[in-house]
Amino acid sequence: MEWVFTFTSQYPWPSVVVMAWVHWNEKSWILALQRILDEWISLLYWKLTIIFANLYAIEQNRRFVDLNMNRCFWRELSNSKEEVRVQELLPCLQQADILLDLHNTVGDSASPFLITNSYWYNTIFQVDYVLQWIDHVQVWWSDWYMESIWKVGLCLECGSVVDDISLTTDYAYDMVINFLQYVNIIQWSHKTFRAPKSVKARMMYTLQWQKFELYKSFYEFEHCYNGQIIWYDDWLAILAPYDWYIIFARNRDERWSECFVYCSE
Repeated sequence: MEWVFTFTSQYPWPSVVVMAWVHWNEKSWILALQRILDEWISLLYWKLTIIFANLYAIEQNRRFVDLNMNRCFWRELSNSKEEVRVQELLPCLQQADILLDLHNTVGDSASPFLITNSYWYNTIFQVDYVLQWIDHVQVWWSDWYMESIWKVGLCLECGSVVDDISLTTDYAYDMVINFLQYVNIIQWSHKTFRAPKSVKARMMYTLQWQKFELYKSFYEFEHCYNGQIIWYDDWLAILAPYDWYIIFARNRDERWSECFVYCSE
């Protein structure tokens, strides 16, 4: 299996997978993982698998080829390139106890945040927010898949693709090392950070007509007020229904595509 690196020791548990490059343009994690491969592999204590996920998108320099790979982690797969690759990767996830999936957001400059339903890892990453219950509004991504088979799934968003890549790479490197130290993959003391604010996903809006255009740019976890204009769906102005947070907001022009997620504490 290409671009999958497994390092074992005499201790098989816990088995950890760190995965990146699900989307080609999220590159700071690639640089961070390469540093880890160069500097730390000789010190590993348990089993670690590092996956560079979307080979086809990497070859073609595209975010994805046929489908968003992070919506393809289901059990019955078809023949798109991303689904075929997921089929190859699922045995690695099934054999693992913990998955850390690494991403960047694609909107404006963003602070890092964590997505997980597990409270045990909230202080291991230096983030302001932890997003929970995302499986209530969307499934088929990697951390959801891990939870569906009673494993631990963590998704760490380390800023935006438009942020300074040297800064996001340094952050990514530090957070992965701290995580590996916490789970004893590396025998070293880890840092503990301030507990982030817990925010729960409540609803996802998908494009109903022909075009979705945001009223303005929204940063991740921006607070929106009841009655505030958020977007125009074709000609129809849509107002915020609650005093909640908005994340993953972006303009869309493909019907039924994901436009944003609305969250509350």
